[in-house]
Amino acid sequence: MTLSVSTALRVLEEFMAEVKASGEAPMAAVVACPAGEILAAVRMDGVHPRIMDIARRKAYSAAWREAPTMTFKGFLEKEGVTLADFGDPRLTSMPGGVPLRLNGRIIGSVAVSGRPPAEDHQLAEVLAARLLAMVAAQA
Repeated sequence: MTLSVSTALRVLEEFMAEVKASGEAPMAAVVACPAGEILAAVRMDGVHPRIMDIARRKAYSAAWREAPTMTFKGFLEKEGVTLADFGDPRLTSMPGGVPLRLNGRIIGSVAVSGRPPAEDHQLAEVLAARLLAMVAAQA
């Protein structure tokens, strides 16, 4: 099972419409392939382009590590290393990136940015669950 661009766009657009309707602060969201490259991305009106870049980096990092970005900071501290030690400027430990794992295999990742870190993570988990449900239903 793979994550298609059309599925990513459809779920992301529905998700972002709901977020916008809630009246909460605007944000950006990204859906990425297993290599962390963008499949779909949306930046709400009024969101600084920097926020989209952060979302892209969160999606990349979640795919690269095959783990939520929320756990990356603890890993770095435990191992006594920094992001710079990896030599990859696209990595981030900011919460809000979540891998998409289906049947034990990473099929992509999602990320949300623009809200407080814990909320970014929570919203990314919601988006991930919706995408995984859609991909599983298509199988």
